[in-house]
Amino acid sequence: MKLLIVAKLLQNTDGIRIAGYIAFTLSVLCYFFYAWQSIGVYLSLIVIFVLCLLQHYLSIRIKFDAELLSLIGTNSGHIEDAQSIVQKTQILDQSLLELGLIPTEKCQRSWDIRIQGCMRLFKLHVFLVLCQYIVLISLMIFLLQQK
Repeated sequence: MKLLIVAKLLQNTDGIRIAGYIAFTLSVLCYFFYAWQSIGVYLSLIVIFVLCLLQHYLSIRIKFDAELLSLIGTNSGHIEDAQSIVQKTQILDQSLLELGLIPTEKCQRSWDIRIQGCMRLFKLHVFLVLCQYIVLISLMIFLLQQK
């Protein structure tokens, strides 16, 4: 059940992703409306582009992890399904290893460690979107002071 709960949490991150895109769009619009020759404006735009790229990458990773958790967690709520989870985990690790999506040392991790990693990605995603809004607000303050 824990796998399905985390999967549902990760599947519902569209709002966070969209909020990041809004911050990115507003930051770029601020630049177009108030395009002064200032190093601060250019630096903030570089930062917002990098944050948007990182945020987009994390969004893809979170959606991928959500689907994997959902796939593994389906029909695994019973005690007799523990063997099924072990088999699914081995197949998952082998597939990810063959595709080059995980290094060899990350195989055979417990699901608690995997869930902690997913939650770390989720928190990092939220943090990056907050950073985007901090950059947006600081850019707006800077531009308003220029008038």
